[in-house]
Amino acid sequence: SLVYKNPDLVNHKPPVLTTPTDTHWTENQGDPNVGDRDAVSQTFVVGAKGGYTILKGFDVYGQADFIYIVNPGNISTNDPIYDFQFSVGLSYKM
Repeated sequence: SLVYKNPDLVNHKPPVLTTPTDTHWTENQGDPNVGDRDAVSQTFVVGAKGGYTILKGFDVYGQADFIYIVNPGNISTNDPIYDFQFSVGLSYKM
């Protein structure tokens, strides 16, 4: 419609928007890279954790996680990102 294509900039009235949109009247909060964002970022996370009591009151524990992100930054041409994260700890209780 003409209202959508020609918003009333003088009175600061936004256009009548319908979904899905192909024009961003508000410029996506001023994001200068909005034109590059053409995909949905998807994240996959899997992890395992466990612990063991060595002596009464003395425990050890650990955790491992794998994180994989497709289309990072919502840009389809970005290579996928992956990361392994490990943590270990000791606990002593009196």
